[in-house]
Amino acid sequence: MLQQCKGLYNGKYGRARFMQWHEMRPGMKVRVKEGHWKSQFVGMSGVVEQRWGNPDLPALDVRLENGSLEFFWSYELRTVQGEARTA
Repeated sequence: MLQQCKGLYNGKYGRARFMQWHEMRPGMKVRVKEGHWKSQFVGMSGVVEQRWGNPDLPALDVRLENGSLEFFWSYELRTVQGEARTA
């Protein structure tokens, strides 16, 4: 799958830049992307607490700004500038 999308990573097909799995780690600040199927989470920010599963498509537990812990796939999130401090 990564080979098929290689052009997207180097900007060949426009401005889009997809977050790579190694960029998503506990302590990372993220925001839920527009179009998420649970519309109440769209635009909310949070902090990655745990990363699970396949390195090519990780699943993440994210502590959202409202205090809830929610499960997301990596493609449902985007990074937010800077990193959160871990407790």
